[in-house]
Amino acid sequence: MAELNIPRRKLLSVLGMVWALGIGAFFLLAFIFRPDPPETVWVYHWTTGHLTREGLMFEMAEEFNDQKHKTDDGTLIKVKVYNAPSELIGKYLTQRILYNTVLDLHDETNGYVEKGIKDPTIVTPSSAHWLVSVNYEVGRNVVDLAGAEPIVRPVIGIVTYEEMARCLGWPQKEIGFQDIIDLREDPNGWGSKGGCAKSEWGNTPLLAFTDPTTSSTGRSLHLALYAMASGKAPEQLTLDDVNDPDVVAYVENFQTLIDHYQIGTTVLNTKIVEGPRYGHFFVMPEDNLIHLIEGTETAVINGREVTLTGGIGHNMVMIYPKEGSMPRNNCACIVDAEWVSDLQEEASHQWIDFIREDEQQRKFMAAGFRPGTDINMDDPASKITSEFGLNPDGPKKILNPSFTPPEVAAEIDRNWEQVKRPGIVSFVFDRSGS
Repeated sequence: MAELNIPRRKLLSVLGMVWALGIGAFFLLAFIFRPDPPETVWVYHWTTGHLTREGLMFEMAEEFNDQKHKTDDGTLIKVKVYNAPSELIGKYLTQRILYNTVLDLHDETNGYVEKGIKDPTIVTPSSAHWLVSVNYEVGRNVVDLAGAEPIVRPVIGIVTYEEMARCLGWPQKEIGFQDIIDLREDPNGWGSKGGCAKSEWGNTPLLAFTDPTTSSTGRSLHLALYAMASGKAPEQLTLDDVNDPDVVAYVENFQTLIDHYQIGTTVLNTKIVEGPRYGHFFVMPEDNLIHLIEGTETAVINGREVTLTGGIGHNMVMIYPKEGSMPRNNCACIVDAEWVSDLQEEASHQWIDFIREDEQQRKFMAAGFRPGTDINMDDPASKITSEFGLNPDGPKKILNPSFTPPEVAAEIDRNWEQVKRPGIVSFVFDRSGS
């Protein structure tokens, strides 16, 4: 064989080229035959401002997404949380399913709701009764309320100043709406309570009430009033009960207590900040009271929405009414609609399981909620304590407005304008040249 006479430097150069070409070919083949990146399935969860407070659903979604959860077939799961008002969640679902009309929530709320919001995969309004109405209006179960898991279990009660509560006999005596009605009907009002009442309270007890057409709390109480008036549980109410003259008279008489109808919670908070001269009794969920006391709630002051960093400056407590307190039913309700795929439904269960894990549940508890799972109420994370004027062992009695038969709830809604306290509007025109 002929002997090759190649200089050593040239040989090394050739070998280097071969090595480089080999490495390049390897990466080229790896690129060509690489596995496809996992597809992504998106879960769009609509809920309210209560559950999107700092450290809750928005941040939980980011943490969930960072953990790269996957479906059984390897599809990557991503969650996007939207903040939307409860009544508009119901209105959106009804119009979208019945008429294929997409309600522009960004315009409806003057920019409060994010622009370009996607069709919901999961919905969590503040109270499930909005979804009961959706199922009724659509004519089928758009959401399975019976099978849905709760995220948290807030409770609605009567918030008042501690001095006023004690003047009524709290905490030794069970207090309810009837005690407020009796106080209102007494010609002496607060004066009938002797030395415990203060002159700056005035004579007439004042109850602030959020509008049931826009507020979950307001609608919960309005539905519950018919149960109180009839002496029945909400699920036992009939159309005859709603139109019974005695029941209607009770509801109308209750409305005479109302000094303010407020559109929502933020405006209601304003009245608390302004002190007893503007309101004595406020119907709200426990988490609102906690955030008012902590100075992390919002109110409208001088026309501007501000955070009450200094708290409210008053000792407030919650009375769990003897007639029954109202749970809010914050369900994680998966939507049964054409835009929700089987893969999205599978992914939704993983997300729901995640937010019901102990770590996330304790974050909800630290934000003022009762847990949606079986974590004990004496857990250190809980703020349902006497420190915040709340009773972890309460309420003794429950009136669940979400159990109201849907046709009955619809009739109650229709009757609202007839039973509410009349209003007088004065228009003043300045004809001067100034």
